[in-house]
Amino acid sequence: MNERFCDRLVKAMNIRDMKPTDLSQKTGIDKGSISHYMKGSYKAKDTTLTKLAEALNVDEAWLMGYDVPMAKNNPNQVISDDVLKFALFGGDKEITDAQLEEVKRFAKFVKERENNE
Repeated sequence: MNERFCDRLVKAMNIRDMKPTDLSQKTGIDKGSISHYMKGSYKAKDTTLTKLAEALNVDEAWLMGYDVPMAKNNPNQVISDDVLKFALFGGDKEITDAQLEEVKRFAKFVKERENNE
């Protein structure tokens, strides 16, 4: 395991642009507990971990700190532009829509090239 649960929780919340209040409303977990999870005071139990992972749309094992992909294993899932911006530019959401479209075109080109090889 590389990162701790609390680090992954905060990272996922940042990527999803969620505040503790948002996550509390989405999961039904009280804001105080979420605060303790974020600080590393407590680790979430199985049912709570599942709720958090679902609300944040991340893999439970990733949230626990294991070296697995962050995204759930859903081949039909399309990532949002904000997630793509965060992944590519470290959270700098100040890139233009034209720049983002160029990145998407390049990714499509690479995928098509691999399919033709």
